Amino acid sequence: MKSTRNAIEKYLKDNMGHYINPFRVESTLDEEGAFDMSARWPDVFAEPDYNLEISITNTTVAEFSKLSGINTVEQLHFVSPHMLIELFHKGIARLCCMIDNPDYYYELRFYKKNGKLYMLDEEEDINKVIKEKLETPGDFFEFTRNYVSNL
Repeated sequence: MKSTRNAIEKYLKDNMGHYINPFRVESTLDEEGAFDMSARWPDVFAEPDYNLEISITNTTVAEFSKLSGINTVEQLHFVSPHMLIELFHKGIARLCCMIDNPDYYYELRFYKKNGKLYMLDEEEDINKVIKEKLETPGDFFEFTRNYVSNL
């Protein structure tokens, strides 16, 4: 019997390191073995200048499998954006809110750790706990909009 331990890694390598499943969740594996998975927030929003993405980045397939319980190629086919949102709430995935309009581009990343929500601003090298309760796409958009307007 063939081991499924490296089945996802083999599948991605056989597909040039890239796969988009039927739920539009993108998985990539680079030459060094770094694994990423991402998807746009599954609901439609009214703000065309904003984008919300849920992702698991810069990990290995083995670590991803350990954290998510996803071990087979078949399971990979059925990962949905909603499943990534669940992994965000468990502290495994990150959420990225991007403002992309004609005047500027800015992004903030959000993640959960030990029951707290954190914001990461890589541009300004700021990582801090968020006291506001952010749950909906609108909450994250509004927080990002206010944050950028105060820079």
